[in-house]
Amino acid sequence: MGWDRRGYFYRSQRCGAKVKRVYMGKGEAAQQAAAQATAARARRAAERAELADLQAQIAVADQIDAEAVRGVGLLLEATLLGQGMHLHRGEWRKHRSDQPTD
Repeated sequence: MGWDRRGYFYRSQRCGAKVKRVYMGKGEAAQQAAAQATAARARRAAERAELADLQAQIAVADQIDAEAVRGVGLLLEATLLGQGMHLHRGEWRKHRSDQPTD
């Protein structure tokens, strides 16, 4: 919550589903509580920024991984096509003309 217009400091506290305002006063205890609340707010903001940076790094790694998987798939497909195979209903098979007759 913070400071009100009259100069009193209130702290918001959750009690179950409701939020309750806890009176801290005007004095030194209120000043310290306000400083702690400000420091906690700054710490949470820094943690959010660090998390966002980490998520951006993970997104870059995921993109590189996806490109590598796509490249390996293309290489596999080219190799199998070069070996005379074809894709039949999602399964690689040799062409009938390439199979030896008994």
